Amino acid sequence: MHSSPRGLVAALALVCCTSSPTTARTQLGPTHSDLVYATVPGVGGAQLDLKLDLYLPPSPSGPLPTVIWIHGGGWAGGSKFPSTAAPLVLAGYAVASIDYRVSGIAPWPAQMHDCKAAVRWLRANAATYGLDPDRFGASGSSAGGHLAAFLGTSGGVDTLGVGGVSVDVEGTVGDHLGESSRVQAVADYYGPTDFLRMSMLPSMIDHDLFDSPESKLIGAPIQAAPELTLTADPTQLLSRDDPPFKLIHGTADNSVPFDQSEHLWRTAREVHGLDWELVAIPDGGHGGPGFGIGHAAAWFDVHLAPRDTTVGIELLSSPGEGAGPGALRIERAGPTTADLAVLLFAAGSAEPARDYLPLPQRVVIPAGSASRSVPVFPIQDGLVEGDESLTVTIAPSADYLIDHAATAIELVIADDDGGPLLPTVTVSTVDGVATEGSVDGALARITRSGGLAAPLTVRYRVRGSAVPGVDHDRVSGEALLAPGQASIDLPLAALDDDLAEPTEVWVVELLAGNAYALDPVHVASGRIDDDDRVAGQPLLGLISESSLGVEAGQDLVFVLTRTGSASSPLNVGLLTSGSASPLLDLSGVPASASFAQGQSFTRVTLGAVADGLPEGAEFLDLTLAATPGHTSTETRTRRATIADADAPSIAGEPLELVVGATRLGTELLVDLGGPASSPCAVYLAASAGFLPVLGQPILLDVASAQLLFSGATGADGSARFRAPIADDPALVNLVVSLQGLAVDGAGSLRVSAATERRLCSVD
Repeated sequence: MHSSPRGLVAALALVCCTSSPTTARTQLGPTHSDLVYATVPGVGGAQLDLKLDLYLPPSPSGPLPTVIWIHGGGWAGGSKFPSTAAPLVLAGYAVASIDYRVSGIAPWPAQMHDCKAAVRWLRANAATYGLDPDRFGASGSSAGGHLAAFLGTSGGVDTLGVGGVSVDVEGTVGDHLGESSRVQAVADYYGPTDFLRMSMLPSMIDHDLFDSPESKLIGAPIQAAPELTLTADPTQLLSRDDPPFKLIHGTADNSVPFDQSEHLWRTAREVHGLDWELVAIPDGGHGGPGFGIGHAAAWFDVHLAPRDTTVGIELLSSPGEGAGPGALRIERAGPTTADLAVLLFAAGSAEPARDYLPLPQRVVIPAGSASRSVPVFPIQDGLVEGDESLTVTIAPSADYLIDHAATAIELVIADDDGGPLLPTVTVSTVDGVATEGSVDGALARITRSGGLAAPLTVRYRVRGSAVPGVDHDRVSGEALLAPGQASIDLPLAALDDDLAEPTEVWVVELLAGNAYALDPVHVASGRIDDDDRVAGQPLLGLISESSLGVEAGQDLVFVLTRTGSASSPLNVGLLTSGSASPLLDLSGVPASASFAQGQSFTRVTLGAVADGLPEGAEFLDLTLAATPGHTSTETRTRRATIADADAPSIAGEPLELVVGATRLGTELLVDLGGPASSPCAVYLAASAGFLPVLGQPILLDVASAQLLFSGATGADGSARFRAPIADDPALVNLVVSLQGLAVDGAGSLRVSAATERRLCSVD
């Protein structure tokens, strides 16, 4: 089979033009060369040694923080040498530059298995080489940035399932499977994330081709295998226990579009509440000037710095329905003179409020104590679901390091429901493809075996990257099988939205019930193909070069992108909305933007006006207007925030607000930390705004704010609140602001920072 000329040239361009971050000209050889960290099958079945080079500072002091450097090269080439290690090594870091199997030797996820094996090997040999196993960072450029990002978001994850496809994330490469493969910080230089979105923006590569670097990595054309492709997307694994990330990307990158980093950053920030940093290099390409390794060094200086306290988690006992609660214990090593708040994240097949009482997201170890136990209460739900697992992980904080050997524990909640006479239900895909604009939809089928005499209602939910009510029609969530009926079909029709989108995935998942048992195969899936890209028409999108503005200090900068034909000038209408007023809060708001002939990028700069009003942060949504002659992508709207230069500072120590996942149809969990035994409340608003309350500034716009929770903190200063989030597609992508308030024993008002979160679908 011959590669297409364009695909071959593009792949070579990505390999040959991929440049590492620029460094000082200091040349530094490895302290230890060609250390074998694992042996794997290579081409033709021959054994292949996987190697790394280890660079150590000339005069190391104490156990060293370590950076794992992962080279680029389109997953098809590149080498661990030469490395960009010199500046990091001279700054006091150990640097391990690793090789991994390229796509011509093995497809995904072999590359991630190799990276994780290298991390485990380094931890197992930390004492030999003077490394600190609790302070590992990962960095890389291009394909290496992708692997560094995936390494960061996949900590503690064994498998990743997308629809009907499941991949082994951790792998079994190497000899140290008992060691953790987690890293504590990531610096990602222009790495891809969601391959399915890449051809939506200007690029010299057609990423959708069968022989593109991404398709070669996956082992199939990416748009024809969306579920498998999404298993390589680090965004799929985002959670609140992920380490801090710094993403560095050029806005004019024509190999890996800037949108790839922006998409990961926005999802981490808006959905999971992660305080990550995105560095946009204006007009920057795929590496080159502006991409110095200093970006990574500065990040690691903060997040791999030594701390006085190290915390870990221990399982005391697992709970069971009808068998009583379980328990876990949080322990700290180091000073015990003050209270220590430890952040927890819980996830697994067991769901909070359905299978167990929600755990606190913030646990305080009191002063004078080295540990605190936390009970886990199961819920007797009467559903036949089998034993379920729950993994509880310590989330990162600036107040402590996490013991790499005691980062997480797994509990098993035993199920005592059900019996041998219950029917078993399963679901299968009959027709997996639905196409926008076509009357032929997708079809899933629910089937029961045994117990056909009685009617049976089977519960299910539809999830995936395709949103019910937005990308396909809504379904009831219940299927009724009549007496004698063995199966029932669930049709899914695609909805035409006039937006060019990547291939999307739909998933039907059966839910547990009390009158049936679930077959091990209780998930069916397929895809929705988009028909909205018009041949010969340009495809327009938006990226945010600077989405955090400051009144009279930092402007908002958006970049319009044009993919496809650029042979003619093009004028595009712009629409604005949000709490920021184009007349009072912004200057230079244009009604349109223009592309010159041959231009794929054009910039729009909006000035943030200092209005002298203490109104708090405000947001602006910029949207591309629908205009004949072009098609917009799903990225036609971008949000930016303007910080208020006139806002008064918050008096006293702020409250701590921890907000759980904001997914439709689930339960919102909010934890508050502040003064002990004090009245407290949490408010919800469409946007944040400063208003004086009892002489103190409150970050709430009372015109849109509503009381979400009220109560009192406990003796440890913690309060926990719960509320259901409606399963309404009209709420998808709605951004809300939450803020906590409390009155301490002296009668002073204490407030938290306003926390913005975006409501999203289940997946």
